[in-house]
Amino acid sequence: MAGTQMTPKDEQTSRIAEREKFLAVLNANFELQQAQINLMRESGDLESWIAAALQAQPAAPAKL
Repeated sequence: MAGTQMTPKDEQTSRIAEREKFLAVLNANFELQQAQINLMRESGDLESWIAAALQAQPAAPAKL
């Protein structure tokens, strides 16, 4: 069953709305990460978490 065809303006409006929702999700994730970092900083766990993360990184390959 075919629906009514979207006008170019409706299609563009729909794409803009989708992008706005996507940006809202990205912003929410960023704010969550900021809150987690601030909580770790306040509890004194941030420095140990950073040190552990740095130790877990694989060594960079040597330059030839």
